[in-house]
Amino acid sequence: MSNKKFAESERTKSDLESSKCIFWCIKIVKQFYGKKIIFPLKIGLGVILLYATFTKFDFSVFSKIDIKLYFLIITLTNSLFITALRSLKWDIILSQLYQQRHPFRRIFNLILIGQFFAFFTPSRTGDMIRAKYVKNKLGYKKSFSSVIIDKIFDIVSIGIFAILGFLYMRDKLIDLVDFHFAVAIPIIIVFFVLAILSAYIFRENLWKFYQILFDFGIRANKRIFFDVLLLSIIIWFLTYLQFYFVALMVNESPPFLDVISLSSVYTVILFLPISINGIGIREWMSAILFPLIGIQLEIGIIIAWIVAINNSLLPAVLGYLSLLRED
Repeated sequence: MSNKKFAESERTKSDLESSKCIFWCIKIVKQFYGKKIIFPLKIGLGVILLYATFTKFDFSVFSKIDIKLYFLIITLTNSLFITALRSLKWDIILSQLYQQRHPFRRIFNLILIGQFFAFFTPSRTGDMIRAKYVKNKLGYKKSFSSVIIDKIFDIVSIGIFAILGFLYMRDKLIDLVDFHFAVAIPIIIVFFVLAILSAYIFRENLWKFYQILFDFGIRANKRIFFDVLLLSIIIWFLTYLQFYFVALMVNESPPFLDVISLSSVYTVILFLPISINGIGIREWMSAILFPLIGIQLEIGIIIAWIVAINNSLLPAVLGYLSLLRED
C-alpha cells in the first residue's frame, strides 16, 4: 500500500512539474504575442511576404519532383547528429562551467524536449524549457544562464558564417539588392523597426543578459571557450550542409560553396525576431536567394521547407516522445 502511495506521489510531482513547464511556455508566448504593436506587424509582414511569394509559385512543380531516398536518409541522420552535438555542447557548459554532470542520454533528451517547445514558440524561445529540468541541482540563475550562453555561441557562429557567406556572394547579393531596390528598402526598414521595437519591449532583460556574459567571462577558461565555439561552428556548418543534401535529394546540383554561403545569409535573416516562426520570411528569402545559384524559385522554397522539417519538426516529434518518458 505504501509503495502505491509513493508511486502516486511521484506521478503527482511529475504532473506538477510538467504543468509548470507548459505554463512557463504559455507565459513566454503571451510575453511575445501579447504586445499589441509587435504581433500585428509580424503577422502582417508574414502575410504580405507569403502573398508576394506565392503569386509567382508554380504548384505543378510538386508533381515533377523526383526525390532520392538515400539523401533523405542522410539528412535525417545528419539532423540527429546535429542534436547530439548540441547535447555535447550544453554538457560541456554544464559540467565544466558549473561543475554539474548529467548522463549524456538525459542531456540529449532535454535538448529534444527544448526543441519540441521551441517549435511552438516565437524565436525558438521554448528551447529555454530545458533549463527547468536542471534547475533543482543547479539553481534558477545558473540553469538559465547555461542555456543563454549556449545561444550566445550560436549567434556568434551564425554571424561568422553570415559574414563569410556575404563576402563570398557579395557580387550577386549586391546585384540582387540593386534589382529589387524598390521592394528591398521598405522591407529592410520594417526589419529594423521590428528589431528596435523588440529590443525596447524587452529592455528590462538586457541588464540580466550583461550579467550572464560577465559571469561567463569570470568562470570560463580558454579551453571551455574554444571547445564550445568549435562545436557551435561545426553544428552550424552541418546545419547549412542540410541545404546541400536536400538540394541533391531533389535532383539539383548547385556548387557546394554557393549553397553553404547562401544558406548562411538566409539563416541570419530567418534568425531575426521579425516574423512568427519564420513564416513568410522563409518563403520570400528562398524565392529570391536560391535563383542566384541556379535553383528554380519553387524548388528553392521546397528545399527550405524540407530543411525546416528535418531540423525542427523531426526533433520536435522526438522531443515530445522524450517529454513523455521524462514525465
